[in-house]
Amino acid sequence: MYCINTNARLNSWLLKLVFSPTSRNARARAATSSVFVAEPNSVMLLDLANGVEREISPKTFFNIGNVKWLPNGDSLLVDAKENLDGRMRIWQVSIANGEARALTRDATDYASMSLDKAADKMIATNVSNTFHLYLAQAGDLNNPKALCAARTFSLAPRR
Repeated sequence: MYCINTNARLNSWLLKLVFSPTSRNARARAATSSVFVAEPNSVMLLDLANGVEREISPKTFFNIGNVKWLPNGDSLLVDAKENLDGRMRIWQVSIANGEARALTRDATDYASMSLDKAADKMIATNVSNTFHLYLAQAGDLNNPKALCAARTFSLAPRR
């Protein structure tokens, strides 16, 4: 569910709401996260009964993707970047103490995840990069030099 600043009490302009599986009342708790990519974002806990929002962890992320509650309601799984130019990792964030722990540390970007009901099995989509950066002389485009794997590119004006 997405909520676009419909309540002035909420700090985030654009939210992703994920309802807690252990709430006795479905309106009691939800995890929220902003989806702005260029700014650090927090994962928040929202009490839907009174509209009070609090930060779950002091750890901030960029480009928060999925937020999934674990079945016991004590923590969340989040796929997000620790740094703006970093990898999308899967993190576990504790509701009780705010600890954010990276569950993945490999060179893979994770774009989405799904858990079974008991959360003992996870399927995660990894994103692999096939874009490479090459350097070639304008007069010799048939012999480029491979520089590195790249995620994005931009052109800079000549001086």
